[in-house]
Amino acid sequence: SDCNLNSGDNSSPTNRCVITVAAGASFNWFEVNIDGIVTADRGILFVGNAFNVIRDSKIKNVTSYGINFHKSANSNLVNNLIVGNATSGNGAGIYIDSATAGLESDYNSINNLTVMNSGSAVYLFRGARLSTLSRILSVNNNYGIRGTSNSVHVDSNTSDHLTIMNSGTD
Repeated sequence: SDCNLNSGDNSSPTNRCVITVAAGASFNWFEVNIDGIVTADRGILFVGNAFNVIRDSKIKNVTSYGINFHKSANSNLVNNLIVGNATSGNGAGIYIDSATAGLESDYNSINNLTVMNSGSAVYLFRGARLSTLSRILSVNNNYGIRGTSNSVHVDSNTSDHLTIMNSGTD
């Protein structure tokens, strides 16, 4: 469906998302099998919400991101996720960003993530802070784990048990 990246609703759509969780809608639980059929930019878009759980899920064939935590999407848990074919060169299994200072996306936990044939496994961008990445497998991606600040700091993220294979700029 159509989605607005700034609000998470479908007014003035800027993108196509399979599932959109609008600002303020927190405490959601997802166990999904998504095929974006390469017409959706994002599998799941979270905008300004917190305490969501995504577990035992698969997302494939999206043009940008399997999951996008955007604008103060805080304290979310991803456990046992497989993402394949996030086809954009900058696409990622999970993309965490804030867009502007003061709207940082903090304290997200990502465990047991497998991403293949995508831009990167995890892309930490503009204000992705204090996240924990554990047991990440990146195969045939342009990047393994990617971090870019673009004037809003990406810092204090921790990671362990990373396996990055055949991923361009590891």
